[in-house]
Amino acid sequence: MNDGVPEVQAEEGTIGPLRYGEPVYRGCDNCGRAVKIVPLLSGNTLGGSLWSDGYLEAPQLPEQSLLGKCRGCGEIVCLADLPPHPAPGIKDKSEDYTFVPLAPDDYEYLLANLDNVSAAYQLYIRIMFWQVSNHKRRGSGDVEPLSDSERDNLMELQKLLGNAQADRLIKVEVLRQCQAFEEAEALLADEAFDEGVMSIVERLRQLVAERNAGLVKLFSCEPEQEIPVHFHR
Repeated sequence: MNDGVPEVQAEEGTIGPLRYGEPVYRGCDNCGRAVKIVPLLSGNTLGGSLWSDGYLEAPQLPEQSLLGKCRGCGEIVCLADLPPHPAPGIKDKSEDYTFVPLAPDDYEYLLANLDNVSAAYQLYIRIMFWQVSNHKRRGSGDVEPLSDSERDNLMELQKLLGNAQADRLIKVEVLRQCQAFEEAEALLADEAFDEGVMSIVERLRQLVAERNAGLVKLFSCEPEQEIPVHFHR
């Protein structure tokens, strides 16, 4: 999403296999202005790409943000936690009430103020800062060094991850991007992984053996193909 939820996504409710529900209006808990949210009902990964940081790029399955900025006051709000706003009370529905997606600077601000963020969102914020910061590297072909704030975030992210398979794969990728190749090798060697993700495991093993710290695309599918596996949380 480039600008909240585009209006066209809500007009018919269905775009091929991609289905949206009716718009929901919430009230900003800072200024009370309406925030428009169009829920995603269904989608698929046809023609999608999966990156090594777990980011899923799929035209038929757009990301559903948990956080956004109110267009009225510019405050960052938890979209799922906003109270209902009575749609009849919105005087001018031609005005843009979609939320503004967060940029890397916004996530960095949240990370500097975690005392004001619930624990349930802290892991989400760290993963989102990592992935959004990586957008500039996607398809560039260059291994752009991590900034100090990116590296610090990854070190803290690793502490929050558990022992679930998806978490272990993300740990490997965090270590690889931080050039901690020996630790990544040890984690890949010691842990048992399900057969369904072995293609990812083997690719990560190859990248670690090559001492490659760059962001890579694990899968890139044709329009009629779905991504066979995923490990994003």
